Amino acid sequence: MTISETGLPSSSALNALRVRGDFLDCFFGPHGPTQVTTMEAAHIAMSQMPKWATTLMAARNAIVGPLGLKTGSSAPPPPPPAQTGVGDSIGIFKIMSASDTEVVVGEDDRHLNFRASIFKDEAGFYLATWVKPHNLAGHAYLATIMVFHKLIVRDAVRRIVMPHPAT
Repeated sequence: MTISETGLPSSSALNALRVRGDFLDCFFGPHGPTQVTTMEAAHIAMSQMPKWATTLMAARNAIVGPLGLKTGSSAPPPPPPAQTGVGDSIGIFKIMSASDTEVVVGEDDRHLNFRASIFKDEAGFYLATWVKPHNLAGHAYLATIMVFHKLIVRDAVRRIVMPHPAT
């Protein structure tokens, strides 16, 4: 199954946020044999990271925590997808909006604002990331994590569209 970089669907909520100079990327995977809802897909993408990505996030948190940036929490695991809604968290990200076709998660911090969209249409799933850096630290952070970001997002889309046990 091929995961490809693509454009953001025109009906995505991220389009309302986007202005010139913002970062935006989007990856697509065609529907696999197992169909999931957008909320189930959001849980798969945001809270079931592979071990190498979890290790990278722990290193990131150890570095940026002392600088006063948000690092996530040690809160209990999120509720099952069917019980999750706007205002709840999936992994370290807050659910900003949710519908049958799109779940948007994100965080705002002093160095940047971040949103990820898990968008579903008849062809498959899109995982888009929008970032608005606020200052030099935000731009530097984005440049530093970019190679890892693309690997993590491609892996998340693969996990969404590949067969997996019920979430």
